[in-house]
Amino acid sequence: MEILDKIIYNSGDSILEKYSYSDGILAIDLNLTELEKKVKIRIRTDNLSFNDYYVNKKEDLYRTCRIEFQELLNILSLENSIYVPSKDFGRLMRETRLRLNLAYGKKSSEIKYIFSLVGYDRLITCTVSDLACIHIE
Repeated sequence: MEILDKIIYNSGDSILEKYSYSDGILAIDLNLTELEKKVKIRIRTDNLSFNDYYVNKKEDLYRTCRIEFQELLNILSLENSIYVPSKDFGRLMRETRLRLNLAYGKKSSEIKYIFSLVGYDRLITCTVSDLACIHIE
């Protein structure tokens, strides 16, 4: 998806203006300061994580972030087509800090990507089945 790639590439120092989750849709309003544009990203997902400490702060400093979008097959281990935690403790802790644990126990045919807004920490992270689950306005 060409538009998504452009947004990801230019997402450095973006500001999370608003977010909500309802009826299986994660709605994110981002101010892309590098492009001087505001975008609305809608993602159909049922596995997500929020860091309330940062996303509920009023100051832009705490909600400044960039987008990370990764293919799970490239970063997680599989057994019988199911994502499993690493057997190495250090790697397991890294996967958990990156919120990759959202995909543990899920079939690789059903969940393919992980989307994150990254600032001081992972502000919002969710799993994505396929690119058709993402809509950008």
